[in-house]
Amino acid sequence: MALSKETLKIELQKIFDQEYSGFLKFPESLVEAADKWSSAILKYSSTIIPPSTTGNAAKLAMQSQLATIQDSNGAIVFPKSIMAFATALSVGMLPNYTGTPPTTPLIMEPIWDIGIEGCSSEQIAGALADLIDSWFKTGIAILVAPPNTPIIWS
Repeated sequence: MALSKETLKIELQKIFDQEYSGFLKFPESLVEAADKWSSAILKYSSTIIPPSTTGNAAKLAMQSQLATIQDSNGAIVFPKSIMAFATALSVGMLPNYTGTPPTTPLIMEPIWDIGIEGCSSEQIAGALADLIDSWFKTGIAILVAPPNTPIIWS
């Protein structure tokens, strides 16, 4: 299997799309929100190629970053939390591959913009899934053994 942005969209809708049939409830605390968001990214990344053995460590790294959110810094912390996840995930691609997470920051402004424009939660979940999926797929892994072939995360 490979990364599926549809899986990610569904997991995000469970967190914040009240119109979605699988919506449970909004997180009641920052700790619960951090768990739900990191769980969504974990489920999305669980089929990454090349595979990683550090998914749970990646989830904890993301949760740790998200725990630093305060009233005004969420737009800065959220992309850092995704980067922390990808960085921890890349380590688990050893011993067969040397993983390198995406090197460019995750730019969230397009998502904030469509939210301000009044798009539906489903549209925002889809746009966010597209953005995160495209970003993840800029990560690379290099085969440790010759011919040391690089591959894009998929």
